[in-house]
Amino acid sequence: MATAQTPLPVEATEPTSPQDTYTPDYFSQFQPQTAFDMVGRLPGFSLESDDGGRGFGQASLNILINGRRPSSKSQGPREILEQITAETVVRIEIVDGSTLDIPGLQGQVANVVVKAGELSGTWRYAARFRQRSQPQLLEGGISLTGRRGDLGFTAQVEMGQFILDEVGVENFSDADGTIFEERTERLTLSDQRPNASLNLAWTPSAGPLTGHVANLNLSGQLFNRDQSNRETFIARAPQGRTGSSFVTGGEDEYNYEIGADYAVPVGAGQFKMIGLYRYEDSDFPTRFTFAQDGETPFRQTIFRDDRESETILRGEYNVAPATDHTLQFSGEYALNTLKSDTVFTRSGRDDAFDSVEVEENRFEGFLTHGWTISDAFNLQTSIGAEYSEIDVLSIDAEPQDFIRPKGTVAASYVLNPEWTLRGSVERRVGQLGFGNFISTINVTDVNATEGNDSIVPDQRWVLEAEVQRHLAKGLSGTLTGSVQFLEDQIENIRFENGTIGPGNLDGGRSVSLEADVTWVLDELVTPGLRVEFNGAWIESELDDPITGEQRPFSGDTNWFYDLEVRYDLPGTPWAFEGEIERSVLYPSYRVDEIAQNRFIRPEVELKVIHKDFLGIQWTVGMQNMLDFRFKRERQVFNDDRLGTIRREENFTRRRGRRLIIELTDTF
Repeated sequence: MATAQTPLPVEATEPTSPQDTYTPDYFSQFQPQTAFDMVGRLPGFSLESDDGGRGFGQASLNILINGRRPSSKSQGPREILEQITAETVVRIEIVDGSTLDIPGLQGQVANVVVKAGELSGTWRYAARFRQRSQPQLLEGGISLTGRRGDLGFTAQVEMGQFILDEVGVENFSDADGTIFEERTERLTLSDQRPNASLNLAWTPSAGPLTGHVANLNLSGQLFNRDQSNRETFIARAPQGRTGSSFVTGGEDEYNYEIGADYAVPVGAGQFKMIGLYRYEDSDFPTRFTFAQDGETPFRQTIFRDDRESETILRGEYNVAPATDHTLQFSGEYALNTLKSDTVFTRSGRDDAFDSVEVEENRFEGFLTHGWTISDAFNLQTSIGAEYSEIDVLSIDAEPQDFIRPKGTVAASYVLNPEWTLRGSVERRVGQLGFGNFISTINVTDVNATEGNDSIVPDQRWVLEAEVQRHLAKGLSGTLTGSVQFLEDQIENIRFENGTIGPGNLDGGRSVSLEADVTWVLDELVTPGLRVEFNGAWIESELDDPITGEQRPFSGDTNWFYDLEVRYDLPGTPWAFEGEIERSVLYPSYRVDEIAQNRFIRPEVELKVIHKDFLGIQWTVGMQNMLDFRFKRERQVFNDDRLGTIRREENFTRRRGRRLIIELTDTF
C-alpha cells in the first residue's frame, strides 16, 4: 500500500512497553521537518526496510505508527515517515519487539505517536551538479496531511531523479597478462521516478463503531531509465580489434496499487482484514551495435515486456487470553503472476522469440504467542507453515508445490535500564524471484542465462544474539552476531544440456557481526556533537558446483562501514555534517567467469546546514570528495572455471565530485 496510516487521535494509541521515550524537545537542536528526520536521530537506532518478498507475511519494518504496523508494500520506512510532519509527532517510543503481538518484529522498534491536527504538510527540493555530467534538477516533492472529523488523509506527489556518469579505461589481456585490446568507455544513466499516493483513514471516535479502523490506499508510479555505454577500442596485439561499440538500454515502467484494510473489535480481541492488488508493466529495450574497422557492423536488439500482478487477502486476529499473554492468529493468500515476452534480433539471423508465463498460489498460516514472563524477561514464539504452488504455464510441465514449516523463537532480557540482551532462532523460507524462470542475454559481457523452471526456494536456520546499550546521552547502540545455515542456496550452475543459469546447491553457511552505535558527546566534549557508526563483517561459505572448493556466496558483501559526524553549533541555526563510507564485495561467480567489483577509496561527503534561512532549511554539500574509483576485474575461462583463462578484462571508472543543494520546509 502507498502510505503510512494517517495520524490518529493520541487516545487511539495501542498500549506499548517503551524502554525509552523521546519527546520533540529531544530533537529541537536538529529542527526536524518530518518524522523521518526525528527517527534518524534516535541514538543507536537504524531503520530496517521490507524484505521485498511477495505477500505481506510477517512484519519486517521496525516502525509503528500509533502502535500499529503500517500496511505498506510500495513504500519503505523513509517514504512512510517523510509524510508525517515533525510538528504532529507527540513522542517516539523505543519498544522491544518481543513485547508486541506483531509477528516478525524483533529488537528495537520505534513507535511514532502522532496527534490528529489541522492541515499540514512538507515540501522538498534538491539539485545536484556533477563533474562531466548533466545537472540533476528534477528531484523533490510535497505531502499534505489533514483530518476532518473521523476522516483523515495523507497525499503525496514526488518527482525522483538520479543521473550517473562514469568514464574510464578497460584493458583486455590474454592468459599471460599481455594486453591485446584497449578500450575507453563512457557510461551514462538517467532515472526518472514520478509518483503519487493517497491514503484515507476512517477512525470513528464515538457511537457504535468506536474502535473500528479502516484505511484505503492508492498509489501509482512511472519509472523511466535510460542507460548507455559507448566504447572505442584499439588493437594492441594481433588478436585484438579496432573499432567502436554502443549499447543502449533501460526500462519503461508504470505500476499502480490499490489496498484497503479494516479492523474491528471481535469478542475479547480485534480482527483485521487486508486486501491488496498491484500491477506492473515494464519494457526492457536493449540495442547493441559493434563496428569493427573494415567489417560490416553487427547489430543486435532485445525487447522484453514483463507484466506482473499481485493479489493479497490477509486476516489477523489479536487477543490477550490472560494477563501477560497475547495471541495472534493470521492467515494469508497471495496470487502472483508474470507474463514475459522477449524478441531477439541479430544481424544475419532470423528473429527469435521467448514467452514465459508463471503463476504462483501461496497460502500461509501463523500462530504467534507473546509472553511477558517478568518485568525483565519477554518471550515471543511464532510457528507456521507456507504452501506454495508455482506453475510455469508457458511449458508443458506439472506445477511444483512446496510445504515449508517456518517460525521464530525470540527472547529479550533487560539486565538494567541501560543494558538489554536479545536472542532468536528462526526457520526462514525464501521466495523465488520470477526472473529465475526467464532467459536473458547480457550484450555487454557477452553471456547468456537460461531460465530454470525446476528451481526451488532456499531455506535457512538463522541464529542471532544481540547486546544493546540505550542511553539518551553517551554511547548507545547494538552489537549483533548472526549465524545462518542454508539449504537450496541459489547460485549459477550448468544444466545437463550445457546451458548456464540459476539452480540450487546443498549446504552453505554465513556468519556476521554488525555494530550500530551512536555516541552523543554533549557532556563529554561539547553540546551538539554526535558520532554515528554502522558497520558489519560477513563471512559466507559453500561448496563450489564447478571446482568443488569452498568459496563465499556469489557477490555477497564482505564488510562495510558508514561513519557520520554531526555538529549543531549551540545557539545558532548552523550545523555541519561529515560522512565516510565504504564496502567490499566478494567476487561474483558464473560457471565460466569470475568478476570482482571494487570501490577504490571511500566515499566522503561534507554538508553545511542552515536550519532557518528565509524560513527554509538549506543544505549545501559536496559528495565524493576523494573522487573514488569503481574497478572491475573479470576472468573468462574456456569451458568452465576448471579450464584455462581465455581472457581477462579490467576497467577503472571515475564518477566525479558532486555538489548538492537541498531545501526543505513545513507549512
